[in-house]
Amino acid sequence: MSQLSVREAIPEDAARFLEINGAAWLATYPVERNDLVITREDILSRLNENPREIRLENWRKRLESMDDTSTIAFACELDGLVVGYCVLTKSDAERSIKQMYVLPEYHNKGIGSALMMKALEWLEVATHDAAVNVASYNENAIKFYEKAGFVKGREIIDPIGELPSGAIIPEIEMIRKAGGIV
Repeated sequence: MSQLSVREAIPEDAARFLEINGAAWLATYPVERNDLVITREDILSRLNENPREIRLENWRKRLESMDDTSTIAFACELDGLVVGYCVLTKSDAERSIKQMYVLPEYHNKGIGSALMMKALEWLEVATHDAAVNVASYNENAIKFYEKAGFVKGREIIDPIGELPSGAIIPEIEMIRKAGGIV
């Protein structure tokens, strides 16, 4: 029987987070439809904007600087292997899921649900609203967040997310109202 656990991330998780992030982006964000074309090359260019060593060091520093009160990351392990993670922030004004990724081959194995339970607890959703931005065409993620009580909100076009081709990943904000049922 598999052993699933969620724990606070440590700097040594940086390489795994980098790997999970890359695999999730490549599995999720390339799309071709009439109104939107985001290529695999777009995603690879974004993922590899900096050399791997720099990206790895950035993750290490980020994980080292998390203070448990305003920013935290959780790692989800299956049989001792980190297969998913989330990054969360909270302040008096906002509580949000900044990133939540699971290796594609581990989808539908309870990894995302375990991370979500931990995220909602840390974000104190019993008494506070929480938000997450999701690619507007990522139906799997939208359904996942809806299952956790999030509701679709406004569309977001963030020029910071512009890809080398000029395409921008369109997002929607999803909100979970305080005290909402999971």
